[in-house]
Amino acid sequence: MQRDLLFANPLFSSDLLASVSFAKLAPLAYEACLNGVNGIPDTPSQHDLVKEFMNTQRSTWLATKEITDPRAAVHANMLTLKGSRLWMECRPNRGEYMMRHALWEICLRIRYLIPPTNDRFTECVCGLQCSASDFVVHALSCNKVSGYTWASRHGYVKRIFKAVLSQYGFRPDAKEPRFNGSGPDVCFMLGLDLALIDVVVCNPLADSYVLAEADTPGTTLERAEIRKHHEHFEKADRRNMVFYPLALTIFGQLGVKTRAMLKKCARYTADPSGFMAHMTTALAVAVQIGNAQMVLAATHTWWENGVR
Repeated sequence: MQRDLLFANPLFSSDLLASVSFAKLAPLAYEACLNGVNGIPDTPSQHDLVKEFMNTQRSTWLATKEITDPRAAVHANMLTLKGSRLWMECRPNRGEYMMRHALWEICLRIRYLIPPTNDRFTECVCGLQCSASDFVVHALSCNKVSGYTWASRHGYVKRIFKAVLSQYGFRPDAKEPRFNGSGPDVCFMLGLDLALIDVVVCNPLADSYVLAEADTPGTTLERAEIRKHHEHFEKADRRNMVFYPLALTIFGQLGVKTRAMLKKCARYTADPSGFMAHMTTALAVAVQIGNAQMVLAATHTWWENGVR
């Protein structure tokens, strides 16, 4: 019941990982409403005042809470990084931003490592039974899940990336380039260069990454970009092409090299800032949709929910 109350709270997006007393919020909200009606021009809006209050509460909570579990520390850090809230804050005014309400709720649960169901222990289709928070991490990396896998999420993110590129005048190839049977995911002209892009979505909470990520934040994304660079750079260079990785975390953050590539793409558009906002938000939403489908596929309610 406590989980349901959390999502019924309109301020759930504060990412405090704990409830904020409405006794503290009520006077602030009342004063903000009065200022909005009777206040002088340029008075901070109710939204601005509440946002400032929540940011202060978040900073205080993170400073005073001692986190000894590496996964909990990485999770708390991921929720505060730039880009992790894009999919929650965007308005569904573009096709790339839209998802059904039921799927949006599941994406929200995954953000807080809560399974689609409220069962105390959740069983994966592979037979492993684990606690609620461990189930989400396991479901996003289990290689025995069928119906919707990490490859399905990879393909969906790639399609969204190509769709947004096409809206801004780029012409990505319909077929993937192949170098001796394998190759990057997307190929298109970027200025005078023929750019090759390979997509990778990494999970900093996975057992193979969480310790390094807890010790040095950002390691997971950096390693993913380096791995893709070693895998495709020489193949592209021999063909006079330029390779760029497109690396994201399961929370929607972009790698350093990935963001630099998108900024270069933005310089060839009529609206650079609009392109960056559109592309980063569309990719973040695509990753969340893929995460939700993967977690649903790992539960026994995959066909019952009809979310496929």
